[in-house]
Amino acid sequence: MPPFISVAPRPTMQPSATLLYQAQVGLELAERSVLLAERSLVLQIAQDYYTLLRLENILAVLDEAIRLGERQLAVAESRFAAGAATRLDVMTAETTLASHRADRAQAEANKMLAETKFKQSLGLGAEVQLVLDDAVIQQALPEMSLDKALEIGLANRIELVQAAAGVSIAEKELELKTNDYTPLLERRLAEVELERARTVFEQATQGISLDIQNAYHTMHDAFKRMELAALELAKAEEQYRVVQALFDAGMATD
Repeated sequence: MPPFISVAPRPTMQPSATLLYQAQVGLELAERSVLLAERSLVLQIAQDYYTLLRLENILAVLDEAIRLGERQLAVAESRFAAGAATRLDVMTAETTLASHRADRAQAEANKMLAETKFKQSLGLGAEVQLVLDDAVIQQALPEMSLDKALEIGLANRIELVQAAAGVSIAEKELELKTNDYTPLLERRLAEVELERARTVFEQATQGISLDIQNAYHTMHDAFKRMELAALELAKAEEQYRVVQALFDAGMATD
């Protein structure tokens, strides 16, 4: 009878502290990535909505331009028949009207594409009729300082979170290798990796800070341009009123 041999069970492999920490960081990054994806989708839908509003406004402007162009052409033809205008005046009016109609056709095609994209983003069928409301457009400048914008941006940008995680992991790795039994070379390599991770983090911080500052100043510049656009609109409306009066009096040729 063979002798009885006792076999001790193998000890269960335990993950290293570094691997466990990396897994925790990975989970946090994954959660932040999901949140970022949700925010990006909301932003994209909002941008698509504003694009549709803009195209609707463009179509309305072009409809008015076509109506005015048709009236301008009728006046030019009438004046040409009476000998008060040249054939060039008529051709100019015809060209202008044709250009407006071509622009409208292009704008209509762009609107159809934008509408299809918007419906797909929301999971709506092609048969759904959209009714847009321009009241959702924010007219007031958000009350936020540049420092606050930097604070929020630096706390939420996923690139910076990833870079910070790299620093934390490198610090943990160096901490575990700072002892009497780890070879000096391994500890030096861990120190180099930590320095590299810190450099990446600093560069990411600088780059993201610059992005936020540019976006902040662009936003303020856009609102200033809105004020200028409002003045230009008032000027254009007054010019239109004058030209309309001239057409009504049969005095305009172009």
